Amino acid sequence: MAKGEAARLVANAKQIRDVTFISAALKDVDREVLAIMADAIRPALKGSGVVVLASADGAAKVSLVVAVTSSLAKRVHAGELLKAVAPLVQGSGGGRPEFAQGGGKDPSKISEALKRSEEMVRRALGS
Repeated sequence: MAKGEAARLVANAKQIRDVTFISAALKDVDREVLAIMADAIRPALKGSGVVVLASADGAAKVSLVVAVTSSLAKRVHAGELLKAVAPLVQGSGGGRPEFAQGGGKDPSKISEALKRSEEMVRRALGS
């Protein structure tokens, strides 16, 4: 299931300059599955890319995962990006330059967090 959903997300990716940007809110998917999906998507990005996935599990739990291709990790740090958007869902998180995960308590703010992540990537890439 995760690989099929990953293919759908890649097909609907946005281009920000020369970078493929994928963000999505999924329902009832735990953080482990989000991480598997991000790992499945990363090789399909063909060059530089950023993947931001979020999921609401019930009324008070949010899971977040950010993956960045190694070629882009110096310009867009996955851990820093996650640290910046997690507070929007009343959460926290962090990680390495290429992969980060976290969580929160307010699923109603997932779309706002995804929008902010795109804005931050655009700013980091100078577009």
